[in-house]
Amino acid sequence: MNLIPDEDDRGQVGIGTLIVFIAMVLVAAIAAGVLINTAGFLQDQAQNTGEESTAQVANNIQVQTQNGIVNSVPTGDNITHIEVGVQPAAGAEAINLEDLTIQYTNQNSTNFNHQESDNEGDVGNFTTTPVSVQDSSDNVMSQSGDFYMININLSDHNTTKLLEPSEEAELTITTPQGSQTVVSLRAPDSLATAEPGQTVEL
Repeated sequence: MNLIPDEDDRGQVGIGTLIVFIAMVLVAAIAAGVLINTAGFLQDQAQNTGEESTAQVANNIQVQTQNGIVNSVPTGDNITHIEVGVQPAAGAEAINLEDLTIQYTNQNSTNFNHQESDNEGDVGNFTTTPVSVQDSSDNVMSQSGDFYMININLSDHNTTKLLEPSEEAELTITTPQGSQTVVSLRAPDSLATAEPGQTVEL
């Protein structure tokens, strides 16, 4: 029996091997392209996520003072206004105070937006006053030394409970970049002896 293939048989085997090799190269090239595209997408996504996380941490505000205004009616036994003095955190970019969202939580929660905002729904208003700023033409904290006072009128909203003596509440201030600052408030034990309109530390 002659087991040595003739030249025609060897040629057919070579062409088949070449076809299989080319197919493997094409499959490998396609797979490599997919991997490269996926790696690039993941890199961009990771970079964007890192930038957003950095912005949330860095673009924050610092609360320097927190006071309450005693009810202006003769009884003077609760807090109707809250004043919070704020500055930008170290390394923060410009923060537009008109884009802040403030949540006041006592027995219930109320959201407050800046009075210049187009408020809709169940929200109240807060105002901002420049105290020590380089540019008072807007409500943007752009310098590290900028100091603004945020005034929250609790009586501006019907469902918001006023702060009673010895009562605790919480403010959550959220910047446009998504960072949050939580402020714990506690009214003095006795407000009945305070003068109407008097400022007390919370």
